[in-house]
Amino acid sequence: MQGLKQMLLQEQKYLENIVNKAKEGLSTAPDGHLRISKDKNKIRYYHCTEDNSGIYIPKSDKSLPQKLAQKTYNLSVIKKAESRLKQIKKITRDYSDDEIEELFTSLHADRQALVTPVEATWKQLLNEWYTEEYQGNLWGYIRELNTIPAFHNNCNAKELALSGPKRDKKEKLFRGFNERILSKLDFDAFWKYDGERAALSKNPDEVYLRHPKGETYEEYASEISTTIWNSPSWEDRNPKNGTLSVDASINPIQGLL
Repeated sequence: MQGLKQMLLQEQKYLENIVNKAKEGLSTAPDGHLRISKDKNKIRYYHCTEDNSGIYIPKSDKSLPQKLAQKTYNLSVIKKAESRLKQIKKITRDYSDDEIEELFTSLHADRQALVTPVEATWKQLLNEWYTEEYQGNLWGYIRELNTIPAFHNNCNAKELALSGPKRDKKEKLFRGFNERILSKLDFDAFWKYDGERAALSKNPDEVYLRHPKGETYEEYASEISTTIWNSPSWEDRNPKNGTLSVDASINPIQGLL
């Protein structure tokens, strides 16, 4: 399952934070545990240290019952969380999101030609993406691509947008747009597929359109541009060493999306 290991690692981090939070204060917690007795709607608290009978806690001592109850609760949380952490670490120790795909990609090319993978590989999905016919609705197209688990997990918009360098939270005035604004955006809702691309497609039921049968790479590949932006030298690519050849105030794709 694509993304499962990342989800498990996130859950591991969450549980580790839970354990650390639950352990706070245990070092100063009182010994023993709390026993609660209720008779005729009257609640009595007992501090148990050596046995389960305990010593009666007077009503004037309101903090001791709370501390004992909190201690028992925190210990239960720690026990459960550490149990789950042990399970997660056991799974992630030798788990890979791509282990099923690797069973196919690790085969010799001649053997791969004889096998149909049970699930399309990332490379196959990428090739299908390249061959998809663009119908003039870029956002609708990207939203549909986002429904593909491999695309969503490898090109996650939220992770890409928020993966830049983080500033100290105290520097609120100087935090970047991504951290201040995009962090509050509901990416799942924004990228949810709404069917727009299918509505514009000549073949709405066929998400991936293929090249004509028998067409070779040489028949559709174009030459690599000789522009300076493809030069291996940074001196050539450095914007400071050149001048714009077009009017930057003009949007070249205006009205096309």
